Amino acid sequence: RQFLSYRFRRGAVPGADFDPAEAARNVVAGGVGVALGHGFKIVMSAEHTIRKSPLDPQANFGRTRFLSTITIGS
Repeated sequence: RQFLSYRFRRGAVPGADFDPAEAARNVVAGGVGVALGHGFKIVMSAEHTIRKSPLDPQANFGRTRFLSTITIGS
């Protein structure tokens, strides 16, 4: 869970903050790695992100990403 800060956004009043629990980005991620020998490794992972902001509702989103990595060498 990451809390978003809008202190430096356009039109913000210095020192005027809000409850950080109101604006957050939740990320859940997991993956599996397999060593194939001879320095080769493959990692497959998934990430699901939800962003909610009371200050900028147009910036809200939910997304799922699937990622892969191939490593050669140690």
